[in-house]
Amino acid sequence: MKKGFGYNADILCMLNIQGCKVDDVEIRPVYGNEKSKIKLWKYIPEVSCLLIRLFFRRLWKRYIVRDFNPLVLFYGFSFFLSIFVVIPLIVRFFVLYNRYGQAPQTTLIILVFVAFFAFQSMLFAIWMDMDYNKRR
Repeated sequence: MKKGFGYNADILCMLNIQGCKVDDVEIRPVYGNEKSKIKLWKYIPEVSCLLIRLFFRRLWKRYIVRDFNPLVLFYGFSFFLSIFVVIPLIVRFFVLYNRYGQAPQTTLIILVFVAFFAFQSMLFAIWMDMDYNKRR
């Protein structure tokens, strides 16, 4: 279990993997004269990496190991398109634009189409994830 400021996210991830329901409880924060000890330059990268790890752990344990759900395929397809197709097309677009001084239309059309498809796949996976969590 994560110690420090990522503790809450780790617990919420474990509860989600187990299918537990959680609810927000409104609590009035009382700090008094205390000052925050969070160092943003250290906190943001550390917690961002933690959230990414927790996301993939949740996908693996909840949607592949415990009960297969096709939303994993949509997430995977979206990540695959983004990393292996969209990024190289962006690089190709700027290389050709810098070399010839004009925007290559075919590359731009393919880039927009594939980026839209990757984004749509990601949104569909998020929608399925939210719907799956509501029903449990």
